[in-house]
Amino acid sequence: MEGLDRYEQDWATEGLARQYLKNKRSYNYRQGLIDVPDKYQYLKGNAAQRSEAPRGNVHKRKAAQAKKQAKVAKKARISEGVGKEKAINDDEEEEDEDEKNKDEEDDREEEEEERRNVDSGSVSQSSDED
Repeated sequence: MEGLDRYEQDWATEGLARQYLKNKRSYNYRQGLIDVPDKYQYLKGNAAQRSEAPRGNVHKRKAAQAKKQAKVAKKARISEGVGKEKAINDDEEEEDEDEKNKDEEDDREEEEEERRNVDSGSVSQSSDED
């Protein structure tokens, strides 16, 4: 490469310069600023014949599709209120109800004790007066 004589043994700089020029040339081809050489014209025909069928590992694709479907199904369950989140909310509601019931029972027991104390206190007061 001209102009890079002082980097004659520097493979990294040469690689960067090659990459830069390749990208610049590719961009200019896409923009139509320069014409593609005739020896590469057959590549357009090959690309046009290529189908849009998916390529690659079938197992990876199926696994990715199953994962995506599971994610969609989970979102649907959560939005409908079914699944783990619903179960957690139900448990919390039950705990709240249990606490209310316990509080009400405690209040009743306290009231009964007060009544007993008042009744026994009045009896003990009357006996003290004697």
